[in-house]
Amino acid sequence: MNSYFEKALAARLLWINVRAFEGMAGFETDVENATQAAFDTVDELADDEVYGQWHYKENVPLVLQDVPELAARYTQSYALNVANVEKWHEEEEAEERNRQDMQDIQDTNDFIDAELIAGWKEECQELGLI
Repeated sequence: MNSYFEKALAARLLWINVRAFEGMAGFETDVENATQAAFDTVDELADDEVYGQWHYKENVPLVLQDVPELAARYTQSYALNVANVEKWHEEEEAEERNRQDMQDIQDTNDFIDAELIAGWKEECQELGLI
């Protein structure tokens, strides 16, 4: 069994606990804990999808599709992760452009310095100073 399906199945099985305890007096904490555990598992799956091998991509895994809360959570978490990756790529590209700009400035300064030194040396030779 692949790890992506295992996480989707684990979230689904955790959701069974939510449904089992839902509405029963005294089990509110159990419902909250099971809900959070299922959501955390779905978030991990979405993280794996964005940063991993792209098994499901933006498609909600079949085993989660008939649980609206889990399907919505997967969609939201996946979209948030994709947005974060895109932002990271944009920042990396901006950083690379900045590095390139700084290198261009340094290269220009080096060229100007070399030209000034060459001109100064030529003048000194013409004046017989060297």
